[in-house]
Amino acid sequence: MFIFMIFSYTEVDPVVIAQDGVEMFKKEGFEIIIVDTSGRHKQEESLFEEMLQVSNAIVSNMILEKCYKFQRTLYVL
Repeated sequence: MFIFMIFSYTEVDPVVIAQDGVEMFKKEGFEIIIVDTSGRHKQEESLFEEMLQVSNAIVSNMILEKCYKFQRTLYVL
């Protein structure tokens, strides 16, 4: 198993970095892409807002619909 990652020395906005990374890995044909903002924040409101922005930037409606169908079909904790 190989794990690839994307980061930026110049871009500081995690939303932009996540969008760019997901687009790049999709073009490369990756089927599973995990986005992690590296846990550099305390659990506070700004972290949750950032997580929501990242999610909104990279998750398509098609993916959400597939997840909902999967969850309805199988019991998932």
